[in-house]
Amino acid sequence: MHSKLMLFKRKKHRIVGRRQPAAAPRSRPAGSSLPPRFARLLHESWWLLIVVALIYLALVLATYHKADASWSFSGSGAPLQNKGGVVGAWVADLLLYLFGLSAWWWVIAGVVVVVSGYRRLTHEAVERHHPLLAIPGFALVLLASASLEALRLYRLPALLPNAPGGALGDVIGQGLSRALGFNGATLLLIALFGIGWSLLTGMSWLRLMERVGGRIENTLTWARRRRDEKRDRVIGEAAFE
Repeated sequence: MHSKLMLFKRKKHRIVGRRQPAAAPRSRPAGSSLPPRFARLLHESWWLLIVVALIYLALVLATYHKADASWSFSGSGAPLQNKGGVVGAWVADLLLYLFGLSAWWWVIAGVVVVVSGYRRLTHEAVERHHPLLAIPGFALVLLASASLEALRLYRLPALLPNAPGGALGDVIGQGLSRALGFNGATLLLIALFGIGWSLLTGMSWLRLMERVGGRIENTLTWARRRRDEKRDRVIGEAAFE
């Protein structure tokens, strides 16, 4: 009996003396690195900066003057005409030189970003569209538009530092035209533009066609119903006479 009691005490001592494993540290919940109020203020600040940059970009592109001292021209000595100053003259000249009038897609893409950011700030229900898809989408839209401008709108009477479509549009457009022909290059560029727009905005062309078809069908149905009502009214008036 004594030996059994001693054996039980030894086992109890071993169990008690065992080192308990340290509790695993609790993982910090995702998104809790910043307080919600501070994170919201930070997002709003970024959104406001994008709005200001977008307005400035539209201003410098709209007030571009070919005689201003800029990236592609040393200037005529006259005062700057660009409302964005020296920086604005350089930015406008560089974008228009590279992309032609398609440089305005930078402004349009900025509007898409502003609207998307506003919806996120106001917690409006929007479809899931990964923001990283917008980067290759914008590149496709910009380059396809510049190439189409160089191929199809080369006689466009516009005040530009280079030909319509810019340097990049001319290189891409002429290269595709030599490889695929004039019409083949145009069709490919239109397809690339459509793909890029879908990636940039998340818009579905199939859904758009369904909506347009539905609107046309509803319009035809309404017109047919109005015609039938008018005919019935005329028949009814004739019956009373």
